[in-house]
Amino acid sequence: MDRITQKTLPNGEIIRYNYNNQALLSSIPGVIDNIEYNSMNLMTKKEFANGVTTDLTYDDWTMRLKNINTPELQDMDYSFDEKGNIIGIADHIVEETQQFAYDDLDRLISAGSETYTQKFVYNPLGSILAHQNGADITLFEYGNGAGIHAPTKVGDSDLIYDANGNLIEDATFLYVYNDANHLKEVQKKSEDNRIVAEFFYDESGNRVKKIEEGIVSYYVSDDYDIEDNVETVYYFANDNRVSKKSADGQFWYLDDHLGSTSVMIDEEGELVERTLYYPFGSYREGGEAEKYTFTGKEFDSEIGLYYYGARYYNSETFVFTQADSIIPDVYNPQALNRYSYCLNNPLKYEDPSGHAYQYAGLLAGVAIFTAACALVGAGVYGYQSYKEQKNTEGDTLSKAITVGKEATKGAIIGGSAGLVISGTAAVGIASATTGITLGGVLIVTSSSLSVGTGMFTRGATALIDKQNLSVITKTTFDIDCMVTDAVHGSYSPFVESGLGITASTTSNKVDVVSSLNSGANILKTEFGDPAHDQLNQVSNSAKSKWEPHKESFQNKIDKFKKKYNLN
Repeated sequence: MDRITQKTLPNGEIIRYNYNNQALLSSIPGVIDNIEYNSMNLMTKKEFANGVTTDLTYDDWTMRLKNINTPELQDMDYSFDEKGNIIGIADHIVEETQQFAYDDLDRLISAGSETYTQKFVYNPLGSILAHQNGADITLFEYGNGAGIHAPTKVGDSDLIYDANGNLIEDATFLYVYNDANHLKEVQKKSEDNRIVAEFFYDESGNRVKKIEEGIVSYYVSDDYDIEDNVETVYYFANDNRVSKKSADGQFWYLDDHLGSTSVMIDEEGELVERTLYYPFGSYREGGEAEKYTFTGKEFDSEIGLYYYGARYYNSETFVFTQADSIIPDVYNPQALNRYSYCLNNPLKYEDPSGHAYQYAGLLAGVAIFTAACALVGAGVYGYQSYKEQKNTEGDTLSKAITVGKEATKGAIIGGSAGLVISGTAAVGIASATTGITLGGVLIVTSSSLSVGTGMFTRGATALIDKQNLSVITKTTFDIDCMVTDAVHGSYSPFVESGLGITASTTSNKVDVVSSLNSGANILKTEFGDPAHDQLNQVSNSAKSKWEPHKESFQNKIDKFKKKYNLN
């Protein structure tokens, strides 16, 4: 299964990784003794080797994060609006409640607590026009020869860019880039352009060396670096840094929903430092004992920038210092802004590479919720498309759409079996999305969808032949997991509230079990008996789940069609 079971570091240390029966990481000896998950493969418990335990709870239905609790160190409650935006974080340890508000494009427009207040104003292109922090107001200007998304004046500071869209000067520093547009040198203007930081990269663009105020750091790998002649080993669990060890001892990271370092603790489980952030990543408190902080990224303190891999990010101006060379989502106008950070929703998204936003690690439940359920808008579109296409035998409709203010991409697939399910492929992070119709059951997959769930962890990238529904390109995929989730979604009570999968066959009846049996025959032809047998097993399992809900679901479908005059 290509899982890493051990890793040998340059200093000779061997890191070992253990997995459970679901192929999920369960422990790292000496670092984390036990990791537990729920049925959606979301972490529910982390038992660290120093005796400290973190519990995570989720909403039973939406799978949205409800609470992170590490006794005496963390206790944070999360609340969401109907679109999955965080509207409240109650931190019971520091006795503070933060509240957040958004505009119609889900951009953060206000944030505050008992200790701070921030407001943001944007233009239609996703560029910040004004920022208020307490009584202080900062205005942003654009144009003046730079790209339309590049701020050229922030407050009293003029910003200048080169022809490639790289920031080369602000009020404090001069920035120099190499031929590959990687930042290689920063000079301080007030000190006769003295070089305060130098950066070096390998052929893949990874930063391998840093000289900052005379201190030299070597980045051998994500797990191992040498700073000022001190070796440090970093330990990761599910892509999150959970511990580090050096000559000073071993320490553990307790993170928040973004993967930001919230608390650092030592071998005795005692608090070393607590870090509080403003929404876009600048520090409200702490941030001195550890360099890997906001969303787990390294903060270069001498120049005030976070290193995100492909680019550097300024949390004080809320933008990257360079234009993105990749458009992460061509269907979302806000994603066309080449400098903005995470669609201006820094509480919901993170950017792992400096190129593309994605749902924050512990908000995978939001992605699950959205991907598992189709919006009513997609259902309306799908049903009407079915009516238009129903006389064209074998013609398969495959079209990604943007639905309403949710801006959710729907993969609508119909064909000779009739358009049965209209489902969403993903939100924002998915591209090259496709679906497979198995006798009318839509399995939503994507070559780039990565939400860390059992539903999509082993997706199929496939095309459907318009004449006979034969699969042209095949990859191994988990039939059991995908089909079961598709069936589960099909009788979701979200239909009633406008957030469910709507279904229809040529006879205007919903019979998922029959569809599964039909799908089994298709798979028998395409993949052979093992897949056929497996899907039959899923069919039997689905039948027991489906029957108690069948009548209720049909009533909801009838009600839905009557409401929207879809006869």
